[in-house]
Amino acid sequence: MRFIFEPNSNEVFKKRALNNMIETVVHNQRTGEVIVRFTRRVRKIWEQTCKNNVLTDHRIKKLKHDKESENYIVYTKIL
Repeated sequence: MRFIFEPNSNEVFKKRALNNMIETVVHNQRTGEVIVRFTRRVRKIWEQTCKNNVLTDHRIKKLKHDKESENYIVYTKIL
């Protein structure tokens, strides 16, 4: 899995995400298929990296075991 955040700075993303909705879209780079799309509200400032915070979401954890997961791009942005 490859992770992309907008904005791409870890600290800027965490500050701007606080009290806002974020959207995460996972798509298979090889097939172009969207695997999962979800939104969630960030209620406290993240202490870990953005990548670790997204990786701990149960919807992403589930995908780590897919045989296609090496082709997945996980794109997260602030709405």
